[in-house]
Amino acid sequence: MRLLLLPSALVIAEISKVNHQKFVEDKYNKRLSNSMIKAFWLLFCISISGGILIFIFASFIFTSLFGSQWETAAIYTKVLAPSLILRMIVSPLSIVFGIMDRQEVAAGWQIASNITTIAFLGLSLQFNDPLISLYLLCLNDLIMYTIYLLLIFRISHVKLSKLFSLNFLS
Repeated sequence: MRLLLLPSALVIAEISKVNHQKFVEDKYNKRLSNSMIKAFWLLFCISISGGILIFIFASFIFTSLFGSQWETAAIYTKVLAPSLILRMIVSPLSIVFGIMDRQEVAAGWQIASNITTIAFLGLSLQFNDPLISLYLLCLNDLIMYTIYLLLIFRISHVKLSKLFSLNFLS
């Protein structure tokens, strides 16, 4: 799955490098929230584009490259795609915890994420079905990374009302 999203991941890695310095400067210029909003939407567009392509072409890619016996891998890739898309949006923004000297918030989230992952994995074992396990683990990721994104916005003083307005473009 990660191999299929490699082009998007490389672009996002470069954006993250560029944004780090900009975020540091904008913290001191009191413009961090605007920079975070712009970065979020850029990452959103790139990740969604890559994710949609993967979702549409996963079966074709796996069966063309590896044969029909890999169709199950394509199904698993489609199940995990929303989770990976969200991770690709959120992870580059998480540098804000270091910039704002709030690593304890990220550490607390990581502990909670590990606990919920173990809980969801334990729950999924009751069904004895790998597909249900993937759905539950994807659900866990979607919940936890949404919380992580909200923490990132809170730390960087992004108001959700401004996130969904176009005023930040000015």
